[in-house]
Amino acid sequence: MLDAAETDDLLTRLRDLCATGGLPKDVRTGASQLLERLEAPVRIAIFGMPGVGKSTVLNLLAGGRILDPTLELPTTEVTHGKQARTMATLPDGGEHVTNGLPDADLLAMEPAFLRVETPLERLRSISLLEVVAEESLRDQRAALTWASKRADIALWCTHSFHDAEQRLWISAPDRLKDHSFLLLTRADEFAAAGNLRQRLDTLAETGSHEFYSIMPLAAEQALAAIMDADTQGANALGVSGGQALLDAIDAEMTQGRRGDLDSALMLLSRFEPVASAGGATITHIEDARATAEAEKTRLDPADKQTLHSVLERIEAVSADIAGGDDTGAEELVSTILERASGLAEELAEELVENGGRAEAVQSLAEDFQDASEMLLLMQLENAAGPAADAACLLLQLRREVEQVLAA
Repeated sequence: MLDAAETDDLLTRLRDLCATGGLPKDVRTGASQLLERLEAPVRIAIFGMPGVGKSTVLNLLAGGRILDPTLELPTTEVTHGKQARTMATLPDGGEHVTNGLPDADLLAMEPAFLRVETPLERLRSISLLEVVAEESLRDQRAALTWASKRADIALWCTHSFHDAEQRLWISAPDRLKDHSFLLLTRADEFAAAGNLRQRLDTLAETGSHEFYSIMPLAAEQALAAIMDADTQGANALGVSGGQALLDAIDAEMTQGRRGDLDSALMLLSRFEPVASAGGATITHIEDARATAEAEKTRLDPADKQTLHSVLERIEAVSADIAGGDDTGAEELVSTILERASGLAEELAEELVENGGRAEAVQSLAEDFQDASEMLLLMQLENAAGPAADAACLLLQLRREVEQVLAA
């Protein structure tokens, strides 16, 4: 993966390529679209029936309390801006602009749509869209169709993902489903009632083939934690499922951006010299494609070094777990789970950031992310025998890494 300076240099070269007159029209159009995607924030849409906590999830992703969950807001887009202000589209088609965030006075004007700008740092790389509609199937489907065209990643918030929600989501485009997350909000309440795992199992039965990932989230707890900068807040963010969600979205963004960066590199390698020469016939495009396919399966030295580092860290934590006593204090079990979950998250991120383009490494990253989510569930449930389960899970991950290295 390119670092920030290398990415900036690549974008500069791509801008120069788009500005040249020596390219075929279709190539220049493709390069311009690629540049636009690389420079634009990733668009995240938040769907769900009324009352499932969409505003709280949006606030969590933005890193601040932007939308008041007690207000009945229309569909709202949140983007980065120099100062907080709100642009309201009114029923007559007019626009009203006010400084600050949405409030009851603004909603008294019955806006049909809100666009909020705020200077939160995280919004430099993402934009957020809370999709609001009446609970009727017709209104929800119309909202889904409209918002799907304006989203790169989708989050569907739910408490049960009932039949009506399932029928709605089936109509979503496959392009969006491939980058979608089903969030079981208020996971802390389900855990306290003792039915969190049952809820997640039900969601897996109905939604596992329709979403990239299914995740539990104590949304309000996670938002409170992210507003708390100390160590206690960081721990609460992990237990709430908030950190797992933020990491999963960041990994999804990195993966998507990696594909665009690879496309840009290939385009520059083939067309940059030609553009400098004033235009010439391009050949060997199929060779370039074949090379790219080969790169997907080859482990380069950096891949191998990353995987050996992953193995060492798994073995170190596994040894600590093996030396513990799972029949001892609850605090010991909590510590073991926290270490194992944290390790799985860190290694998933390391594989995404440093693992190159080999498909086997990318698959490992997904497995580590899944393991992190499973360990998080153990923490939320305080299940019996969790330390032994954590050890078995780490052993399975270690074997998968060894198999990739031996292939």
